[in-house]
Amino acid sequence: MPEFARELFRTQIIKRIYSFEKGFRQNVCLLGSDGVGKTTSVSALHQTLLALDHMLPVYVHARSDDYDNFVERWIGGLLIGLTSRHRKGKKNLNFPTLVSSLEKEYPKSIDHVRVIKRLMRKGKMASSVRELFALTATVAKESGRKIIFFVDEFHLLDQLPVTDPFGVLGKEIMVQKDTLFIVTSSSSIRAQEILNHKLALLFGNFEIIGLKPFSFDEACAFMRTLLPGIDLSVEQKKFLIRMTDGHPLSLRMILERYRFEHLLHTQSTPQGNPMHSQLLFDALTEELFSDYGKLALLFKNKIEQGKLAAKDFSLHLKALVAVASGRRKLLAIASYIGKKSKEVKKIMQRLVQAEVVIKRGSFYAVENPLFRLWLVEIYDKKMQLYTMDDSIVRDNFRVSVQSIFNTICDEEEVDITARVEELFKEFRNDVIEIDQKKVRLPQFSEIAFRPSNGRVFPLLARNPQVRWLCQITKQSVNEEDVASFLDEVKRFKKNVQRKIIITLAGIEQNAKLMAQEAKVQLWDLRNFNTLLDLYDLPKMILIPDEENNEDLMGALAQRVHSSQP
Repeated sequence: MPEFARELFRTQIIKRIYSFEKGFRQNVCLLGSDGVGKTTSVSALHQTLLALDHMLPVYVHARSDDYDNFVERWIGGLLIGLTSRHRKGKKNLNFPTLVSSLEKEYPKSIDHVRVIKRLMRKGKMASSVRELFALTATVAKESGRKIIFFVDEFHLLDQLPVTDPFGVLGKEIMVQKDTLFIVTSSSSIRAQEILNHKLALLFGNFEIIGLKPFSFDEACAFMRTLLPGIDLSVEQKKFLIRMTDGHPLSLRMILERYRFEHLLHTQSTPQGNPMHSQLLFDALTEELFSDYGKLALLFKNKIEQGKLAAKDFSLHLKALVAVASGRRKLLAIASYIGKKSKEVKKIMQRLVQAEVVIKRGSFYAVENPLFRLWLVEIYDKKMQLYTMDDSIVRDNFRVSVQSIFNTICDEEEVDITARVEELFKEFRNDVIEIDQKKVRLPQFSEIAFRPSNGRVFPLLARNPQVRWLCQITKQSVNEEDVASFLDEVKRFKKNVQRKIIITLAGIEQNAKLMAQEAKVQLWDLRNFNTLLDLYDLPKMILIPDEENNEDLMGALAQRVHSSQP
């Protein structure tokens, strides 16, 4: 199914590759949740690099249920790029044939391969791992080509039969100047632990790039790509974005199901107009409720993954449902599951470590809105049934979905000032993490908007101890906006403890530097929506103007291809 590689990732990686060609190496780690598009992105880049004669791109997935198979895949990934047959797109070679076909042209590399195999036969697994990681340097030297090595889900290398696999890999990375490593991981916590403690290298350290769900512009472009000839209304687009938060895999699965339902409906009633919204609800219900729905299977697997966090997972599951249903603080979770806070804190730590929930300051959250909906409206309610007939759960789920859609349809034009005021009224001296910085959100006694020029909307929030000045703008923030805001700050006789600009449409680079120098905190639309979500307030979804957005695919996606995420 077509999907496009992410612009930000490609741009940053291509810069690293150009620098690598000139002798400067900066390895890269791409972090993102399952299904956000990491493999799709590296696959597209890998295919592009195959056309460059002076580069040898290698792709290996780090999963190693069978060590023998993993070794052959690692070696095969290196050797296959050396064969002219592979570069012309001909048939794949089995391992013995691949090795023998390269023996005359690359004798040193093949001798190295045989050393690895010999060590394995003798049971010297740790030595074989060291030689396996060292093979890259031998191939690069003998072939005269720089190697770009993609390792998918690299944190799984800790399954290799050696005490410290990342220590061994790190030593090779430091000395292999002709190899650029681009690694990915869906386990952000584990990956960052490895990078900070095992691969914090003197030479060859890793730059971390976070791959997030689609922006609203990207999500709309993606919908047009997957639904050619089908026009969705603004409300339907907002509904899909609100339900998926722009998560590529979730969005794609629903759209694929919707396209199928749409085709069936069109064939059965060729003269009629399909009821798009009802078909959309059908698609979402089938994906989440049916035992064969792809999303339902993914979420069930996520529950199974969470069970690995503890022997008795029943309390953990109750805590997970509590968070999904809106109980995001420790005391509320403890009250829901009937346990003391000290015990619940340990439960939540295990769920965070298993990456089933995330911790944002004093809040716990299930980030994926579809997973939250499935947990509360389907999984938990099915667990409470006393009969095999689950139709009542299905019917209630569809009612909930219809209600969400109706709320979106009833929304009038977004009043950003009202949204900000409503959010600030929810603060109760909570601690939240924004852009990896902890921020205390005080309970305000007064929230008031100051005179506006129509472009920016200043807001003053204060209590006897603290005062915040916040500026909100729907348009891209420029230097003049920042300067005006700083002038506003100077008019206060008492100090302003926190200065914030909410940038719903982005900020120009010079204006950003100017704001940072003045210690102004910047909240973009994703930050703002994260806060709204934590306080159970509806997110702001800004749909781009279609007339001014015809070339969005070209700007946001470098390439459309058929790889799976």
